[in-house]
Amino acid sequence: MGKKNRMLVFLGNSNNEPARLAHELSKAIDHKIYLVLFQDGPLNDPQSLPFYEDLESKCSIIDLRFGTFDSVKIIFLIFRLLKVIKKDSVVVSNSFGPGLIFRTKMKHVFFSTGTDVTSFANWQWSKAARSRKKTTMSFLSGLLTRNAKLLLILNQRRNIRRSIFVIAPSETRDPLYRKIALEIFPPKVPVYSLEYSNIREYITPSNKNSSDGAVKILIGCRLDDGLEYDFFDRSNFNDKNPSAILEALLQFNPIVPTDIFFIKKGAWVQKFENSAATLSQKLNLIGLNEMSYTDFIKFMNSVDIVIDSIGPSIPGRVSYDAIALGKFLIVNDLPTYISSVFQPHIFQANDATSLLRVLNNLCRSEFLEHRSNCFHNLDYKCIYEDSEIKNVIQELVRLV
Repeated sequence: MGKKNRMLVFLGNSNNEPARLAHELSKAIDHKIYLVLFQDGPLNDPQSLPFYEDLESKCSIIDLRFGTFDSVKIIFLIFRLLKVIKKDSVVVSNSFGPGLIFRTKMKHVFFSTGTDVTSFANWQWSKAARSRKKTTMSFLSGLLTRNAKLLLILNQRRNIRRSIFVIAPSETRDPLYRKIALEIFPPKVPVYSLEYSNIREYITPSNKNSSDGAVKILIGCRLDDGLEYDFFDRSNFNDKNPSAILEALLQFNPIVPTDIFFIKKGAWVQKFENSAATLSQKLNLIGLNEMSYTDFIKFMNSVDIVIDSIGPSIPGRVSYDAIALGKFLIVNDLPTYISSVFQPHIFQANDATSLLRVLNNLCRSEFLEHRSNCFHNLDYKCIYEDSEIKNVIQELVRLV
């Protein structure tokens, strides 16, 4: 424990890497860690984490969650956090968390997960406040919300620049992320990349693929193309590439019954649902409602093949968890540090043609015999280098 004993606050997407890091950090210090919740929805609910009871016993959880984004709630959050967080605290933030902090003496650590840069630090984001209704009230409401967003963006960029160190993806092919990150990341500070999968609770000797029945495939990524707002100049950046996934499915004619599941999240959901009737007779396309992280992992554990992003975005949590669970993974490239032990189960696809070729190869009769023996019973630390996590924990212990 550090001598300063500063208040340590995690602020942002609480059901992502920040909550996992808070959980790991709680083992290294003996005073409370505060986890402030302000985004609603299953992906921001720490209760769905497998280690929630342990997390709750070691961290003080402050619930300020809300749904719809508007100026009144943002202003409320800003003033509420001024009361909740002490002046000299250490704040680890992501999402639009950096933009909510207005105390000048706080120590900032920026934990980037994507949209905190491409949206909440992007001046174009404020334009999304424009209302389609042409009434005086809608105009005033839109103007107020736009100004609130401009204030949040300004402060978001300011606090990111003031960060003592940054946690961010080790690589990214998103040109918008790279452009804004170059503008706002503080120069000459350490940048750590955490690539780990904390799902030891789900890896058991019985975790293996089925040896009979339909082949089960999960499209784990959201069905979005990366164009978050139509006025963003991202014409050459197709984030998850759902159009290519759908095109491949329309041509896919498996020789064995195959169930393909997708999550009903993203702009392409309706197109996927509409295509179900036009697919091969042996292909069954099934939509799943959004679910908690725990339920998502449990469902992933029941399938044979996982498809993650085949667009140019960096493979995310879906890829890492699929590997840790021993699933066949189809994805557009993976970092080179993934252990060679797993390479035979990782297949690359970046367009409809390559995805169709991989699906045809995996769903042949030989695969049915092979998949019953394809499983891993490994701790996640065997997959990912742990030194970066230790470095981050040491840095935070030193600050508090």
